[in-house]
Amino acid sequence: MARNFTLSFPARNFLPARGALAGAAIVSKTGVGSYRTLYAFDDSTAEFVISDPVVFPDEYTGSGTLKATVLFSAAGSTGTAAWGISVEAITPNTDTLNITSADSFDTAVIGTKALSGSTAGDLLSSAITLTDKDSVASGDGVRLAIKRDTVGSDDASGDLFFYVVELFEET
Repeated sequence: MARNFTLSFPARNFLPARGALAGAAIVSKTGVGSYRTLYAFDDSTAEFVISDPVVFPDEYTGSGTLKATVLFSAAGSTGTAAWGISVEAITPNTDTLNITSADSFDTAVIGTKALSGSTAGDLLSSAITLTDKDSVASGDGVRLAIKRDTVGSDDASGDLFFYVVELFEET
């Protein structure tokens, strides 16, 4: 399958959610002489991060399938990790959302990844087909909200560490 475009959103492009939503904690994990910026999502609290806005590319045709791949690691190696992604798309000069005081995210779409066979700290991926995508079109201002679905099918113990998400249209 070919991709029309790919947008990468590393952890540093996100901010912890505020208000009624609990924000995930940003952490810096060290490897051998290098640090990685990650968001730690707790296993018992619904936590969220929200991306900086991007302008959706002209290459987006809407005729393919909008997908996302979440790259993450886990504190443990058993159970199933579940990530939810919500899209907020605002069409300039058309939509009337007051962006200084309101959000308009579509329903979260959930993707899961079994951790069995992995080792704690391994880089893992979870693919999600964005069936709810807030009628996104090229030229829209777009933000993503990422959550760990602790009330759904996630039963992995310990933190999940969000690293990067790729957003793309597949044809």
